[in-house]
Formats: sequence, C-alpha cells, structure tokens
Amino acid sequence: MLNLSKITVNDISRDILERLYSEAYNYISEERKRMGEKELKSVLLENLNDCSIIKYDIDSYVVGICSYHEHQYNGKKYLLHRHPIYGTDKNGSRAWWYSEEFQKNNAEFVRNEGLNGVITLFNPNSPAAKAVKNHFGSFGKYYNRPIIFEDPSELLISLDSKSKDILKAFLIELNSSD
Repeated sequence: MLNLSKITVNDISRDILERLYSEAYNYISEERKRMGEKELKSVLLENLNDCSIIKYDIDSYVVGICSYHEHQYNGKKYLLHRHPIYGTDKNGSRAWWYSEEFQKNNAEFVRNEGLNGVITLFNPNSPAAKAVKNHFGSFGKYYNRPIIFEDPSELLISLDSKSKDILKAFLIELNSSD
C-alpha cells in the first residue's frame, strides 16, 4: 500500500537519498544537462533543510520524496512541488507512480494540508515533464488535467536567469468532484 507522509530531512537517510537519486538518474537527464551533475545532485540531496518533505513509501520501502513550500496564487494556496526524487519499488518498478492509488493518495495529502492543488516547475524536454502532462488528471478524478504556464512568473514564481528561459510550470488543481 502506498503511503505519503510529511517528514523532515532528518527522517531520511543519506543512503536512501543516494538510492533514489540513482534510480531517478535517467529521468532527470535534462536537468543534469541544464544545471550540471554536481549542482543538481547537491540541490536534490543537500538543500532540503528549508522545505517540508513528502515521503512516498510502499510497505515501509521508500520509493520517492519531494520537497515543497506552500504557495499563494490567485487567492488560493498550492503545494509548490520542488526537488522530486522518484525511484522504484522493491521490484524495480515505477508502476506505483502511474497508479490510480498514487493520484488518490497524493490528492488526499494535498487536500489534508488545506491546499487547492499542485504547482510544479518543469523542464519541457524531460521525461518527467512528459509523464506529468500525460498522467495527472488521467483518471477523471482527484486532479484536473495540468495547465501549462510558459512563463512561471505568471504564477508569481521568480526564477534565476539560468532557469528563466528554460523552465515552465504546471498548475494542477484538485478535482472538486472527488
């Protein structure tokens, strides 16, 4: 069973972070090119202290984490999704991320935090961005389909000059019929 919980960086070992990074390696290829291997790894594994963290586990086996901040946009509060590191289950499968259970549990977590949905930055050429675009909202419940913002500043997100010309943003609202 997939479980999502809020943790601190002290609640996750360096070994688990390294394993998740290794399992996510091919999916973050565009970000490695954009930021550089050393910088991206540092951001993903060491710059988590200023964020809340969601831990995803299946039967006590950690399959992913992401950090986040609460973000105000258009009079609503959203989970600003940052620094995801999604790995595989014990069998080496990523099917958990594509499952209806994942979207359901994720939506419940967001709703229980008093938020209206998720905002996430993405590199349009990355496999991860393509997966989010095709998967979120695909069950017709839990989430609406992602809305793409070519300019994240429209969502009141400021970016450094290195990111500004590349990164885009998804706004993914909770489905109100859920």
